[in-house]
Amino acid sequence: MDILPDRKMLRLKGFDYSNYVSYFVTICSHERKFIFGDVTDGNMILNQLGQTVFSELENLHSHYDSVEIENFVVMPNHIHILLSIISQDLIALENEEIPLPNNISLPQIIRHYKAGVSRNIRKYRPDSKIWQKSYHDRIVRNEFEYETFYKYIIANPAVWDKDCHNPISMDYNKWSL
Repeated sequence: MDILPDRKMLRLKGFDYSNYVSYFVTICSHERKFIFGDVTDGNMILNQLGQTVFSELENLHSHYDSVEIENFVVMPNHIHILLSIISQDLIALENEEIPLPNNISLPQIIRHYKAGVSRNIRKYRPDSKIWQKSYHDRIVRNEFEYETFYKYIIANPAVWDKDCHNPISMDYNKWSL
């Protein structure tokens, strides 16, 4: 009888992903195929699929009042998103305002986003597989990390030749889900 390997735990055990914090998220295309466009001279040129991915990210806030997209970039085979879950409602409690419990979590946001993109792309490419099964997230722990991720997203197209998601890079496959 074959024994399957243990699956790596992708989310931080015991962490409440509806907390009011920022997250750095990477979502890869199915089989990391280059389906969202190309990088030319350090600039990302989106194709039709990439434009759909882009516009769905821009519209994510319209579905969730408590989600702020701080920065993002669509690359040929993945996207990076820096997002924050923010409190919309505060309750006064003994001279202190505290946020009400949140009803949305990062996994719900990503699931909704991926489904929306897939639904829109299947309108013009019905048999397309768009996403890998999961995603990578990093809880942003402080202002330094926030700034680092913010700048990384801006610079990503310019350093595409060194990106671990680019098969021509020596770092390809060093990072995987």
